[in-house]
Amino acid sequence: MKKIRPSKELKKDMDRYYNSSEGYLNHLNRKRGNYFDYYTYFLSNHLKKIKKGSTVLEVGCGDGFTTFILSKKFPKLEFIGTDVSKKFIEYAKKNFQNEKLNYKVEDSLNFLLEDNSVDLITSTDVVEHVPDIPNWLDESRRILKKNGLLIIVTGNHFSPIQPFLDIIRFEKRPPLAPTYLSQFKLLFYNIYMSFRKMIKPSFIYVKPDLSRISDDGGDFDAVYMANQMDIVSYLNKKGMKILNMSFKGHDLFSKFTGYCLPHFCGMGIVAKKIF
Repeated sequence: MKKIRPSKELKKDMDRYYNSSEGYLNHLNRKRGNYFDYYTYFLSNHLKKIKKGSTVLEVGCGDGFTTFILSKKFPKLEFIGTDVSKKFIEYAKKNFQNEKLNYKVEDSLNFLLEDNSVDLITSTDVVEHVPDIPNWLDESRRILKKNGLLIIVTGNHFSPIQPFLDIIRFEKRPPLAPTYLSQFKLLFYNIYMSFRKMIKPSFIYVKPDLSRISDDGGDFDAVYMANQMDIVSYLNKKGMKILNMSFKGHDLFSKFTGYCLPHFCGMGIVAKKIF
């Protein structure tokens, strides 16, 4: 994947793709059953603690399925599902609606929402599709109320754990590892990058593939090489208090890696706005 500097033109191309691709919408529709159990489990510990009537905003809600699940599980809260795609939001309104849930077409790099208007912001598998992470984090912080939480759940593109598991399973993972043998190269590269980012974190962007191949997922459309150390470092500079940085799921392996190898495993950032 070729490293790039994102541009306004690229942002327009990405917005155009998500607003027009029927194939990508179908890809989102296939994520049903227990696919998002890991996400709702991780969020539950925080959603059950906030007061009745609090506003929860999900960034990049896609077809609305996850926002709908959360609104049913926590009926005492008010939910807003946002996405840059009008196509996705229209689908969500038709298929996943209730009285505690509102959907809006929003560009998360330029929210129309007012300052200090949201109690909790959450997203899953979204941040890697954002072409300007500092701006995205600034906008999220702006609309959060004091003591509000920002929760970001997604994979870690520089995790050595994923290629290690793929090697054991004799699997490939395009576009990062298009062949089985390339998993070995990716493993050592990710080990190197993980230690490097502990010393000097930096946002790394790549050219997304917005052709039909992205319709089946797999992060071909990813533009940001997601890594928690980049985001945690930036949020610290902005005065956010980091409560958690790694994903800790309900299974033993996820808990072990989350607690013992927080820089190497999946992203599960929880940050608090303290002023």
